[in-house]
Order: sequence, then C-alpha cells, then structure tokens
Amino acid sequence: MRDLVLSALLLALGAAPALAEPYRLHAQDRLLVRVVAWDPDANGLADWAGVSGEYLLASDGTLQFPLAGTVAAEGQTMTALQEQLATALGRNAGLDRPPHVTVELVESLPVYVLGAAQSQGAVAFRPGLTARQALALAGGVYRNLSSADPMLMARIAGDARLAAEELRQHGAERAAIEAELAELESPEPQQDTELPADADLRSRLQAADRVARNAQAASLDSLQQLLRDKADKLRQQIVLRDQQLADNRRDLEGIAELKEKGLAVNARVTALTTAINDMEAKRLDLEATLLMAEQQLNEAERDRAAIIDDARSANLQKLAELEDEMAATAIRLGTADRLLTQAMLAGELAPEPGAAEQPVFVVTRITDGTPERIEATPDMALEPGDVLEIALPGAVDASARPVAAAPPPAAVGQVAAASPALAAR
Repeated sequence: MRDLVLSALLLALGAAPALAEPYRLHAQDRLLVRVVAWDPDANGLADWAGVSGEYLLASDGTLQFPLAGTVAAEGQTMTALQEQLATALGRNAGLDRPPHVTVELVESLPVYVLGAAQSQGAVAFRPGLTARQALALAGGVYRNLSSADPMLMARIAGDARLAAEELRQHGAERAAIEAELAELESPEPQQDTELPADADLRSRLQAADRVARNAQAASLDSLQQLLRDKADKLRQQIVLRDQQLADNRRDLEGIAELKEKGLAVNARVTALTTAINDMEAKRLDLEATLLMAEQQLNEAERDRAAIIDDARSANLQKLAELEDEMAATAIRLGTADRLLTQAMLAGELAPEPGAAEQPVFVVTRITDGTPERIEATPDMALEPGDVLEIALPGAVDASARPVAAAPPPAAVGQVAAASPALAAR
C-alpha cells in the first residue's frame, strides 16, 4: 500500500516522462531536484527542506549536492542521476531505505544560430531540438527586402516619413524650450506674446504656462513693493519716535535738576517718565511690525525666485526627455533608410521567384575541449551550446548581409526618393 502511495505522489510531483532517447546531461545544465522520504509518524511523504531545489552543473560537468558531495553528472541520464543521488543520500544519512529523488531539467545552454537565418542569435534549447526546428525558431531562412511584400516596403517608407515628421516637431519644441530658458535667465520681465491662429496644442500649453507664471510673478512683485513701502514708513516712524524720546529725556533731566533745587514738583517728573515709557513701548511695537514686514518681504522674494527655479527645472527636464526621444526617432529614421537602401543593393542578389533552395546546416560542437565542425542533416538532434550555421547553396553568405554604417538621418524627400515606386505612392 505504501509503495502505491509513493508512486502516486511522485507522479503528482511532476516526474518527467521518459523520452524515446533519454537526454544525457551537459555541463551548465540547470536541474530541479526533489528529495522526499517516507515519514512513518505522519504516515506520508516528507520533503527534505534545504536539499530539494535548483542546482547548476559546473563547467566540468559535476554536481555539488548536500550529503552526496561531488557527483559526476555530465553524460548521465536523469534516471541514472536520480538513482546515484538516492543511494548516496541514504548511505550518508544512515537511512534503512534511500529517499526518493526526482530530477528535472530546467534550463540548458542555448543553441546559437548564425548565417542565413532571419534572426541570428541564441535559441532556447530543449531535449530533442533539431537543426530544422532551431532554424524555424530563428525566423526561418533570411529573406531580403527586395523580395518582400510591397506592402512591407510601403510600411517602411511610411515609418521613415513619420519619423522625419516627429523629428521636425521635436526640433520645434526644443527651440521653444531653449527660448523660454533664455527668457528665464534674463533679468527683464517676460512678455506674453500672441500665438498664431494655427499654433499647435503644445505651443498653446506652453503659452498658457507662461501667462500663469507671469501673473504669479507680477502679483509677488506688487506684494514686494507694498512691503517695501510699509517698511520705509515704519523706519520713518521709528526715527520720529527716537527724536521724541531724545527730547523728553532732555526735558526730564532738566526737571530733575530743578526738583533737586526745589523748583519743580513731582507731578511733572512723573508725567514725563510715563510719556517716555509709552514712547519706548510704541517704538518696540514699530520695530516688531518692521521685522514682520521684512520677513514677509523675504518670503515674497523667495516665492518669486521659486517660481523661476521651478520653471527652469521643468524646462530642463523636458529638454532632457526630448533629447532622448529625438535620439530614438533618429535611430528609427536611420534604420528605415538603411532598410530601403539595402533593398535596392540586394535586388540583384535576390533568388529567382519560385527557386526553392534547401539550406545547408553546419554544426560546431565542443568535444573534449576541441571544436568540431559537423555537416548536419535538418533532423539532426542538437546539443546545448552548439553553434548552428545556415547557408544557402549558390547564394551570397547571408551572415555578411549589408549592415553598412548608419548614414545621417535622411529627410522625408530623400527617403521617398530612394525608390521611385515608393515616391509615387
């Protein structure tokens, strides 16, 4: 009964189905190893936490596994590796019966496709991958643009015209941003200019932002002027208070001398002292009001500077983003222009319509550290890390397809003139 439960649970864990030709492991394969053992107390399987997980075979084909040590895994089937790991774990852990181990292939080195393939580069490997399948994953045999659908050619030309128009619009926007930055650096107040009736939405938004910013700046300028006037008046009042205090103190000194001689009464001295105290209190109030006015003036000046700084920062950020967009658009335009140029240059090299050329497959495989070139059939099984070269008999090597240095972005008229047929569309 327990064996039946074990079998059912192992199938649920996802044991890989047997292949007609068992896959043999290669260096740098990534494996998923699950280790479970029967737990009599729980009457079920217990996963070995810290042991089960993903493992990567080293470049020498060995596997470093807890409790099992270094295991030579390259060249083994996954079934053989399961048995070897189970035996080693059971022996080293002192178990009566070895645990149950399952090994699944997660990832291998890719296959690298070169030559007359539509998309050269790495193709994900899977057991049983053939040369024909790898070519299909790479997009099939390379097709130059001269034999492409005319609709594709028209679409490329349309992309070129669209990219050129975007570049023109970006250039106009950049000029507007640079002009606004120059105005922000100028000490003179900015002037609101009227836009032409056919101005685009972006220009109208920029003008609206400028009008709102100018209105805020003008309001703060008016507030600053009012505060300056208030501060000047307060300073004048303080000067008058100081003069009055000086006069009253002189009078008080004179009366004090008369009092000592018996020529003045105490009431006069008391009145002058009270008047001086009142003036000093009022002078302190004037100084407090002046200090508050100067503080408000500093805040208004800081707010106005912040408006200019925020506008400058926003425009610099827009300019940086615009430069990135212009660079990407220029690349699109240059790519479309090169594709059209390649189509004309490759026209004489295009195969005759209906010519069914079968590609030739050559596999370069590293065996014992030495590269080996193998003339492969379309149904030959590939191995991880193989380099698959595709060639067409009697045709120019597609790996040397025209990839001339990118010319400067062409204008719309230059792109359209590259093909009279396209220019007439």
